[in-house]
Amino acid sequence: MNAGIRVYNRLVRSLRVLEDRAATRLKQRRRALRHVTLSPGRIGVIVQAALVLNNVWRRLSLRKPHCGLG
Repeated sequence: MNAGIRVYNRLVRSLRVLEDRAATRLKQRRRALRHVTLSPGRIGVIVQAALVLNNVWRRLSLRKPHCGLG
């Protein structure tokens, strides 16, 4: 296999990994929201807050070296 094909395959694999992670996160959040019994307006506020926290935690975890646990 030439170098160009190997680079292409590596990029495709990395995109698939990102897609799988995103799908998993969405499934987890959807499961959690099934148990919420608030009005739709309140759920929207909770979802917005959860997204903000998720983004903050993700940015913080990207700054720290990964220890391989969890």
